[in-house]
Amino acid sequence: SYFFLKNKRLNRLLELQKEQLGTALENNNILLKETHHRVKNNLQMISSLLNLQSNQESDTKVLKALAEGKNRIQSVALIHEKLYKNKSLAKIDFKEYIQNLTSHLIRLSVSRVKPEVYLDFEEEIEVNMDNAIPLGLILNELITNSLKHAFTDISSPKIYIKMKVEAGQFVLNYRDNGVGIQGTLENNKDQSLGIKLILMLVRQLKAQINKQDNPWSISINFEPTQITP
Repeated sequence: SYFFLKNKRLNRLLELQKEQLGTALENNNILLKETHHRVKNNLQMISSLLNLQSNQESDTKVLKALAEGKNRIQSVALIHEKLYKNKSLAKIDFKEYIQNLTSHLIRLSVSRVKPEVYLDFEEEIEVNMDNAIPLGLILNELITNSLKHAFTDISSPKIYIKMKVEAGQFVLNYRDNGVGIQGTLENNKDQSLGIKLILMLVRQLKAQINKQDNPWSISINFEPTQITP
C-alpha cells in the first residue's frame, strides 16, 4: 500500500542518515586522535631541542632550568599520549597517569633519591584534559620539589598521593616524609618558580589550596570542569 511504501522509504532514509552520522563521528574521533598524537610529537620535538641546547651549556643553573622545563613539557605530553591511546577522547585514568608521571620524574631525576610512591585512590577517577593538564603540572612541581629538597637525611623516602571525589569535588592530597615545603605558599617574597607555577595553576582550576604542617601536606579541592565525553 502507499502508506507501507512511504514508511519503508522513511525507515531506509533514517538508516542512511544514521550510517552517515556514525561515519562522521568515527572520522571525527580519528581526527581528534591524530591531533593528540601530533601535539604529543610536537612536544617531544621541543623536549629534544632542549636536550640539544643542554649539550651546548656548561652553566649548572642553566642546565637545571632546561631539565625542569623538559619535565614540564613531558608531563603535558603524557596526557596527550594517554588521550591518543584511550577509548575515550575526553578523559584519562588519572591514577595510571600519575604512576607514569612519577616513574618518569624519578627515573630522570639528577638526585640519587628513589622514593617509594604510594597512590591512594578510593575509586577509578577519570579527569578531562582541561583539569588533567594543570593537575599534572602541579604534581610535576610537587614531586620535583620532593626529589630535590625533601629527603636529604631520610633513609626511606616516601611520597604519598591521594585523590578522591567528595561532595562533587575532586580532592587531591600530596605529602612526603621529608622536610616538606617551608613557609607559607602565598605572600612569600622568596617564592620559587615552582610555587608560583602551582599557585597560578590552582587559580586556573578555580581551586582551594591548603598547606598543613606536622606532618606537612598540601591539599587541593576543586570542582571538575564538566565536558561531555
